Amino acid sequence: ALVAAPALLTLAIPHDAGRGAPRAGAEGSADATPGRPLFSARVTYVTVPVTVVDPDGSAVQGLQKGDFRIFDDDAEQVVDRVDDPDQVFDVAVAADTSSSMRWVRPDAQVSLLGLFNALREKDRVLLVSFDDRVFVRSELTNDRVQLRRGVFEMENGLGTRLYDALALLAEQRLPAMAGRRALVLITDGRDTTSRLANTEQILRVVARSEIPVFVVQNEASAALAASRSDSAGDRQAAIVASAFLGKLADETGGRIFHASRQAEIDDAFGRIASELRHQYTITYYPADQRSDGRYHHIRVQVNRPGAQVRSRNGYWAVGPLAR
Repeated sequence: ALVAAPALLTLAIPHDAGRGAPRAGAEGSADATPGRPLFSARVTYVTVPVTVVDPDGSAVQGLQKGDFRIFDDDAEQVVDRVDDPDQVFDVAVAADTSSSMRWVRPDAQVSLLGLFNALREKDRVLLVSFDDRVFVRSELTNDRVQLRRGVFEMENGLGTRLYDALALLAEQRLPAMAGRRALVLITDGRDTTSRLANTEQILRVVARSEIPVFVVQNEASAALAASRSDSAGDRQAAIVASAFLGKLADETGGRIFHASRQAEIDDAFGRIASELRHQYTITYYPADQRSDGRYHHIRVQVNRPGAQVRSRNGYWAVGPLAR
């Protein structure tokens, strides 16, 4: 429920998201297979956001349904449709405003305005910030004035509830986003106060939303924290943070960008906006419709010599499709 402006999201622990897991040394649940991407989809049809770039890294435009081939566990499938990249995008933006990011916040605020302006006029944005609490600064809108107000309402807090913020978004906001969707996350990646501590389960909760995650990891705050600590535990926490963010982006079909200065944050946001403007969405009905919980690997090919394709790695077949 929205209790004030900004709205404060409160956490209801998902039944499979690591309830009671210890903060250190947490392992995946019994249904998580080590080494496999943790995406879960309800089988009937599968949607796959796809980015195609040429050898120079420029987006390949104008592709049609017949230009794509898709494989589910190495068995070629029939492409049902390919959504036009010109369709409206819904983008969730989650900004870390914890104390470790206090030196970064002013630069990030300016860069966020640049990201909003780089999106198309009809594209909608949901703006969330998190520290020791999780706030909705603006519900989904294409009103840039409202978004600007939300950006400059951000203030730094204390701890970092990164994992909780991701779970809250996945459970309470991302399902309401329509059509072509993405999540943009800016953080140093270090979680300190979340109630959810099992990273494998967090990955699975987020991946169920079927949304690619684009991460801008601020290395300046991470480096500053490491330089001020002689603790082996702190150094290990930094390694865990980077590994988690990289896995989050890779397994959802997004990308991770590393930034230390405002110019690098600006560049990362510009690249994300460009990619969103040119991203295809493939839909297919798997020949194997069994809801047996088995993991399916996805592979996408395109008939453009030298082109590179990026998409999520697969999905878990669990239960009938609900939407």
